[in-house]
Amino acid sequence: MDLQKELEELRRADEHVALARRCIEQQRQIVSRLAAGGRDASMARQLLRTMEETVTVASLHRALISRVVASCRAVAKRKQTQESRSQ
Repeated sequence: MDLQKELEELRRADEHVALARRCIEQQRQIVSRLAAGGRDASMARQLLRTMEETVTVASLHRALISRVVASCRAVAKRKQTQESRSQ
């Protein structure tokens, strides 16, 4: 496990989750406008549900990466402790 690579993955995951949340908010506004105008919003609502499911999966992926980062840091700390003890 490479800590720097995992940190970059975590940064990208954060960006993706943030973007997905912004898109969801825009889609909610679209649904509201359609409904307020008396238009059929069923497809827009379905898309919104799909987007919400996607951000849930993306958040779970981000959490997994975060756990890998924590593991990488723990391994690095153990190595550093062992090296300092051996000197």
